[in-house]
Parts: sequence; C-alpha cells; structure tokens
Amino acid sequence: MSQAVTQARTYDDFTGPELDTGRWFYLEYPPGPDGVSWRCEEPSARTEVGDGTLNVHVERFERGHDQVQIMDNPKHLLLSTESFPVPAGGRASFSLQLAATSRNAAPRDYRDGFASFNVLDLSSGMVFDLCATSDQVFAIYERLPVPGVEAPFTHVIDSPLAGIETAAGRPHHCEVTLDAAQRSAEWRVDGALVFEVRDVLVPDEVKLGVGLITLHPIADGTSRSVRGQGLSASFGPIQVTATP
Repeated sequence: MSQAVTQARTYDDFTGPELDTGRWFYLEYPPGPDGVSWRCEEPSARTEVGDGTLNVHVERFERGHDQVQIMDNPKHLLLSTESFPVPAGGRASFSLQLAATSRNAAPRDYRDGFASFNVLDLSSGMVFDLCATSDQVFAIYERLPVPGVEAPFTHVIDSPLAGIETAAGRPHHCEVTLDAAQRSAEWRVDGALVFEVRDVLVPDEVKLGVGLITLHPIADGTSRSVRGQGLSASFGPIQVTATP
C-alpha cells in the first residue's frame, strides 16, 4: 500500500520590495444602507516588505465601526487571493513567524489590539487564528455571524502552562492544522500545543489572513475600540503543507 505524500510549499516568502497584490487583498464589506463599503485598512498604516518579513506599523488605530461588530474588529486585514483545500481524507497545516509590539495599550488586554494569523472560511464562518500582543500569545476559535449561521461564537484561548516566553517584538512560530479525516483542529505556538478541538466543522477549503484586530464590544451605538492605542506586527514566510 502506498503512503500518502505530504506536499509543502511557500505561499509568500515576502521578499519584497512591495506587498504582492496578486497574493493579497484587503477585506472589504459590501455597501450597507448608506451605500458605502467598508475596507479593513488603516489609513495611516506603514507597510514594509523584504528579507522574508511583512512589517505593518499603526501608531494609533483610526478605523471604528459604530454598528456592526465584525466590521469594527478588523482594523487592518489582508486575505489571500488563493484558497487552500483541506484534503477530504487528510490534513492541511498553515504556518508562519509572528511578532507583535503593542503601543499605548492596556497591559495584558488583548482587546486593545493584537496581530493575527488567520485561517478562515468566510462561507461557513469558521475561523482558526493564532494571535500575539507584546505580552500574550493565544488562539481564537470562532464562527462568524455570516448568513446561514444560527449560533455564532468567539472563543479566545490562553494556554498559561504551555511554557511560551513572550516579549514585545519576540517572534513565534505559529501553526494551525485542520484534519478533515479526524474532524479536528490544532493550534501550536513554538511547537507547543495551545489548543485543540474535536468534532469540529472542517471547511473544504480556507483562506489565510494577516492582520491587526481589536475586540472591544460596540456599546450604545458607538465603537469603543479606538482608544489612542496602536500596534506593530511582523509576519514571516507563510508555509502550507497538505497530506491526502
């Protein structure tokens, strides 16, 4: 019996000198009742690409939506133009190096802003993220409130006994693995398992994302996510492996 062959490739090695717009686009929501679309891009963001790293710096967040939570959260979010299949009888893994430096944020309050590596399917709303601030690294397991989803949820998972050392600007190897055969998902940071779920809806395919996100709830018709804080983040080469 032949063994399944793992296929591995680099989606983006960030050699620069500019962001490859053939590989990435900004998440943009279609026009609402006011006829205006909502683009998840910070107007004052500084972006540098080269030497295997995408660097994004926002001194102070400016984008806040007063009505829709999933539009308020992603301040600056790039999604892959390509979708990546998860083999029906196998698994797929997605990884990169991730580092973050929080700016004028409340200590150990990830809601003020974090860098994210996103593995997501917008049609089903399933989200599997690994995230970092200056002093925290954590997983997000989420189902977005997209059409057809009756019970959306957002879970932020810290794994305090995983032994992960954190510091401002410290890079972490982040890897998300989706296993269609086992109906499971795993989140690993620096080789340590920080979270896993079983009997999960594994999408047929996913997109990847890199971004800067906040998680303060809208209150009284006003965004509370823009508080004078900002974030700097770096994202290393993105690797994709699949085993049928």
